[in-house]
Amino acid sequence: MTKNNIKLFFLSFILIFLCTTPLHQKKISAASYVIVLDQDISLNIGEDYQLIPLSFTLDMPQFKSSNSKVATVNAFGKVIAKKPGTATITVTVGKERTTCIITVKETIITLNAQKVSLENRETYQLSATTSDGSFVTYKSSKKSVAVIDETGFITAIKPGTTTITVSANGSKSLCTLTVKKPTIKLDRSSIKLFRNQSYTLTASVSSHILPTYKTNKKSVAIVDSSGTITAMKNGTATITATVDGVSTTCIITVKQPEITLSQTEIFMKKGESKTLYATVSSGNTPIFTTSNSNVVTVSNEGKIYSHKKGTAYVYCQEDGVKVKCKVIVSES
Repeated sequence: MTKNNIKLFFLSFILIFLCTTPLHQKKISAASYVIVLDQDISLNIGEDYQLIPLSFTLDMPQFKSSNSKVATVNAFGKVIAKKPGTATITVTVGKERTTCIITVKETIITLNAQKVSLENRETYQLSATTSDGSFVTYKSSKKSVAVIDETGFITAIKPGTTTITVSANGSKSLCTLTVKKPTIKLDRSSIKLFRNQSYTLTASVSSHILPTYKTNKKSVAIVDSSGTITAMKNGTATITATVDGVSTTCIITVKQPEITLSQTEIFMKKGESKTLYATVSSGNTPIFTTSNSNVVTVSNEGKIYSHKKGTAYVYCQEDGVKVKCKVIVSES
């Protein structure tokens, strides 16, 4: 027999008893019993239940909760579950009373993950279900590490650890979220260049975030935001690529060039011109100068013009390397 059938049977029995009992006023007042159909009731938070008291008198029933923080009851016997715990509802009719035990069940929250690991800028959908179908809220303990919206959608912000708290009806469930530090690798750990040459570094980052680049010696080599290095002068510099506090480096060596002249000694007559050719290993154009412009002058292309009798040196230099050619000028 089901619970509802038992209730109907018991109610029918009471009605038959009332209808078949002779109406003797003294007996009625002496037998003023009161009962409720359910004496142990289990509810979820927010649920309600209607108490139905049965009595042999016509007095109006009165209801009282022993713990209104757990469950309340109004003047008509409607019970509303408030928070987990137990409350006793006392029903009084005339001089008689009975009780009903209300047990309010705790909301159980189940998450699809209790530990999540992400890279920066990655996302994850945290899902929560409750035992009573109640609404849940989400909160991140460190919004600088990761944020979560009202639907449970997580976005990683920077490496670190945060706790995601999921709440419903006073119950809580936790998820530990770790935003991992990325790994970063450059395609070259060292590069050798001549002045004015350039090279673009390629970075492999696990989080797919572009690194920031920095040089420790701008006078030797500079680097732009895309990782393109330009050699400035002879020397050594360190290029650092950084993502979320994780760095790796590449050593840049700007090499000194080798300069070879077509001649190391030239004989000229006054008023004559000759060209001195230079081969530079860096491919850069060298600078020509003279030690005595009264005797000879020299153009940017290495063309020497003699002016008077004497001896002078023509210098050819590039990025700190300097070689010379001796020029002897005669009258005729």
